Amino acid sequence: EIKYRGEVTFMEKKMTNKKDITSVELVDLIPLGVHRVIIDSFEKSEYGDYTYLDFQLVGLEGEACDKEIKHGVHYPENGKVTSRSKLGKLIKAALPAAKGRIDFENDLLQKEVMVRVVEDAPYLEVDTVWAVGQEPPVPSTEDNGESENEVSTDVETDEDHNSPLKKSSVPTI
Repeated sequence: EIKYRGEVTFMEKKMTNKKDITSVELVDLIPLGVHRVIIDSFEKSEYGDYTYLDFQLVGLEGEACDKEIKHGVHYPENGKVTSRSKLGKLIKAALPAAKGRIDFENDLLQKEVMVRVVEDAPYLEVDTVWAVGQEPPVPSTEDNGESENEVSTDVETDEDHNSPLKKSSVPTI
């Protein structure tokens, strides 16, 4: 193989990316139903031109204690969300009086929220989030597309991304 100044050959790249996979950790899923959880951590993921934040939620009591679920939310390119978006609902559940700029690591992590976990075959997902001590929102009024308070988020991103078209569902009568 011939190497040119600073270039990595295909064979070298393949060798450095190879990892020996020798084990796996078996974890129990958080059960279906309503649970009090803590927002433990988050990580950024990219899907095409869109950025998502996957929040790791950990159960705090009962059969959900120490069991985890990821709650993926869209992170808009402009860093602004309404309180009716998935990210906005998570922020408002954790910080009911939240306004203005929210720093995820300093303001949102380690906060407690309530979640309803449902089955969306073949996965489990967080159907809705709300503040501890409050009643769960009525499913028919969620995501109706109405704009409320805009909340600005503060998180570092590596690239700019196009924001997707907003979905809105209008209840039919």
